[in-house]
Formats: sequence, C-alpha cells, structure tokens
Amino acid sequence: MSDALTCLTDLEFPSMKMKNVSFLEKHVEKMIFGLGALFLLVVIWFYALFPQRVEVSVGSQKRQASPGQIEQLVRQEADDLERKLKNATPPEQLVNMQVPPYAQNLQQQITAPVARVARLTTPLGQSGLDPSILGVGGQGLAAAVKYNIPVLPVPDKPVARADFAVLAEVEQPRLRSAWLKALDMESPGDFRYVSVASAFDMGQWQKSLRQGSQPRIPEEWWRGQLLVTEVVLEREILNSDTGKWGGLTKVARIPTQAGFTAMQNNLAPENVNALLTRMRARQPLVLRPRLEPITMDRTWFPPTIDPDTLSPRQREQAREVLRVMRGIEEQIEREIIGGADLGGEDDVFTVPGSASPAPAQYPGGFYNPDAANMTPEIPITIPLLPPWISTSR
Repeated sequence: MSDALTCLTDLEFPSMKMKNVSFLEKHVEKMIFGLGALFLLVVIWFYALFPQRVEVSVGSQKRQASPGQIEQLVRQEADDLERKLKNATPPEQLVNMQVPPYAQNLQQQITAPVARVARLTTPLGQSGLDPSILGVGGQGLAAAVKYNIPVLPVPDKPVARADFAVLAEVEQPRLRSAWLKALDMESPGDFRYVSVASAFDMGQWQKSLRQGSQPRIPEEWWRGQLLVTEVVLEREILNSDTGKWGGLTKVARIPTQAGFTAMQNNLAPENVNALLTRMRARQPLVLRPRLEPITMDRTWFPPTIDPDTLSPRQREQAREVLRVMRGIEEQIEREIIGGADLGGEDDVFTVPGSASPAPAQYPGGFYNPDAANMTPEIPITIPLLPPWISTSR
C-alpha cells in the first residue's frame, strides 16, 4: 500500500499545464465584464445624462420635450385657448378687420328677378351651371358662350340597292295621307325605292370635339351621351338631255323615320330629359328606319343585304330576324319612352297592328305632314328611303 502511494506522488500530468490555453480562454471573464460595463454606460448616457427628446407642435410653435412633458404642454395650450375664448374683449387684430357684406349680397340675389336667357347654358339632361352664366362679381347674366362646333365627318362607303314594294292599306288617316304624299300617289299601290346605307365614324367625331379650336364644347357635356338627332339624305339628279348634274336637294323623311332637329328652337328646359330619353330609345328609328307598311308578299331588306343572293330558307330567317328586331324596338318605346309629353304631335307614325303606343299617348312635335315649315317636298318618280347609318367607334 505504501509503495503504491509513493508511485502516485511521483507521476506528472502534462494536461494541467497553462501553456496550452488560448488567449480567449484566459481573458473571457474580463471581456464579459467589459461588455456589461459598456452597456451600462450607454444606458446611463441616453436615459440619465441625455434623456429622449421629441419635437412637439403646440399651436403655432414647435418645442423640444420629453415624452413625459407632452401631455403637460398640450393641456397648457388648451387652457390658454379656453381663457381667450371666455375673454369678452376681442383680440386687437380682429377689431379693425373689414368683413364683406355677405348677408346684404345674399339678400339682393334672393330678391332679384329671374333673368331670362335666349338659350340653354347647361348641358342637356345634366345638372350644374356653366361658369359663363355669371357676370363680373355675380351681377346679372353674361352673354352665353358660342362654342365652336367642328365640321361633321362625311359618311363614307355608301351602298345603295333598288327594289320595289306594294304599299298596304292602312286604317290611320294621317299615316295613309303621309305615305301617299311621300310617294306622290293617290291610292296605295306598287312603287320603286332605293335604300342607301353608309358608315359614320363616331370615333373621329369625338376626336374632333376634343381637339377642335376654342372655345370647345365641354367634354363632360357630351361624353357618354352622343346621339344622332337626324339623318338627312341629299341627292343630285342627272339630266339625260344635257348630261349635266343638278344641284343637291334634300329628300324629305319618310313617316317611319325619327328626327329631332326641328325641336331645338322651341325646346323648353323642363322637357330636356324627356327629349333625351326619347332620342336614346329611338336611335334605331333615326339610323335605320323601316319601310312600313307594305304588303306581306314583299319584305324590305336593308341595303347591305341582297335578297337575290339568299336561299329561301335564309330569306325566311332574315325576315324572322327583322321581325324580332322590330318587336324589341317596340318594347323599348313602351317601357322607356312611356308617356313623355314634349308638346305638339308625334314624330314617328306607328304601324297598324304593332304594340307601339298611339301618337296621342306621347305627342312629340317633330313630324307633321301638314305643317308649313317642313322640308319642301321634292317631286320624285323613284322615292328614296332615308339612309341606313352605322356608327363605329
């Protein structure tokens, strides 16, 4: 036992020597202590020596304050404002202030008589006033602005087709008289006609309105509600004896074609919305009037459709499509136009047997075969239909 202990005391352990320990291992305790001391100094610097400051706008002044002082500054400003409001003496800067006579001006405008204007100065069917309606200082009414209207684009690529039809007997005396007068006939019978179609570039017209010379029509007046009010067909006759062309003449509208330009001179402001409603609903009758009434053995086709190139089945299908289109147009008239009263007589005759309202139910004042101010009738031997117009954007 004693010999074993003697041997242990003589052994040496190389791993217990410090010469193999790295620098980090020797000084790690000092580093941790140093970082802790540095963090403590930062805390003392920001929260004890130089606490956090923010910029606060109180009234018209800007101040630097700590978060704990913000509420006190706001309360102090509120107390000052309350004290000033309770003070019966007005501030010095308000004593000599000149106040315009708003009440007097308002009273004068309320009691002033309503001025009459020669024409509408507001957009059709919309609310709002045109600034030009007021004079200098709001006294009276200034002259209405005369807006520049660009030249209308000419419809291009006309298509014409000649055919014949037989005018049917109708019970309505005015409709019968109007058709006989338009066809220069004494009693219903067969007649020849020419249908004309063309295209009108609505996109080019909108571009002209936007880029025309000043003063331009405000875009908010017409954007989204461009409507065709009337289609006018002009013709020129070639003299077979002299070989010369005559002057351009206007072809009178047929009774089933709608037109609204004749109403402009006598249009009352309270009837504007009713007129616009009717114009929207009757765009098909303005652009694509129907040749009615004719006997059932003859079907009128638009000039873009050549019935001679159609098979019997295709011709029957085309008749059905035209019949459905007519029914839709009649439904639009019943549901949209309703009983709008614009004064005068109706502008478009209804076809016997259709479901459209009678002329007396919604008078309009656009077509009257006996009126003296209508377009003079042109003696024609081959009556012309008003053109079919297609609008493209």
